[in-house]
Amino acid sequence: MGYVVEKLSNILTVTIGFGLLVAGCASAPNLGNFGSSDTAIAGGGANNNPNDPNSNASGGGTVGSGTVTREFDEPPPQTPVCNPFSDGNPSDRTTGLKGTLSYLDPATVTQPSQMKVMDFWNVSPAGNLIPKNSLPVVLFSTELDVPTRAFTEGFFVAGDDLHPLLVPNTTTVLMEWFSVHFQSTLKLGNAAPGKYAFAILSDDGSVMKVDRKDGNGMTALINNDGVHAERLGCAAPTNLVTLDATHPSVDIDVNYFQGPRYHIALVLIWKKIDPNAPLGASIDPACGSGNVNYFFDSTVNPPTAKQPWNDLLSRGWEVVPSDNFQLQRGQTNPCN
Repeated sequence: MGYVVEKLSNILTVTIGFGLLVAGCASAPNLGNFGSSDTAIAGGGANNNPNDPNSNASGGGTVGSGTVTREFDEPPPQTPVCNPFSDGNPSDRTTGLKGTLSYLDPATVTQPSQMKVMDFWNVSPAGNLIPKNSLPVVLFSTELDVPTRAFTEGFFVAGDDLHPLLVPNTTTVLMEWFSVHFQSTLKLGNAAPGKYAFAILSDDGSVMKVDRKDGNGMTALINNDGVHAERLGCAAPTNLVTLDATHPSVDIDVNYFQGPRYHIALVLIWKKIDPNAPLGASIDPACGSGNVNYFFDSTVNPPTAKQPWNDLLSRGWEVVPSDNFQLQRGQTNPCN
């Protein structure tokens, strides 16, 4: 076990094995006992998203020359990435969503407009999702409330907000062709008991599944999959979720992917349905709607809501609050 450090300038590249690469400087933080190594320098790339008004704009940037190579025999720890797409801290260390990250080499994406979320994952015999290409990080989010915005900064491990993760064996910041498999338990909490409709605004694709603990395991609730600009996907009117004293919680999976850069969106909303309402009352006129800057103006920072989004809220929809997400199996959120 050992490591080699070659300093060519005061700007270095810290390269970590098992695919995790972090562009860094001479004062790079202690990143733990990672595995065998590769070398890279952060760089840029082109945007070919047909839905993006900034298509073909260049991105990324050069960090500098020089390398730090660390070589260890131990497998890498799961380094946390906290709230990768938004700000916020957990009100309770047991609340939130835990995410697994997968990515694709852009060179292997031969039909970008046809991509789906499952193109990023393999399925184990037990039905668990296994990343096709993994990184030794684990994501924690307090909620899913990411209005449409540009995503060019990439991912940062906890305690280091200067050095983004790189696509392994490349010089590119990981900002496109990735997928996150979020898991959590959605609980009633302080919400009113009853039947709830759900919808997801996403750019690009998203799929939500729930386990109603009826013996059928995870079943589909929302399919908003595919490469597209911001779009609202809704559950079918017969696919409501009951949350009450008898059914105080359901386990959920939310699988999301970002195709071609630069914009992302991922907002989970719910609405309590009047028990006396006719079948189909949960169908909102905005379901299936969307386009670039349709619900949010992403040209400003922070993005601002536009009339279609405000109309949704006026019809009783709201972002699922952070306190209604419970980490599963006694897990705790290390982010604070």
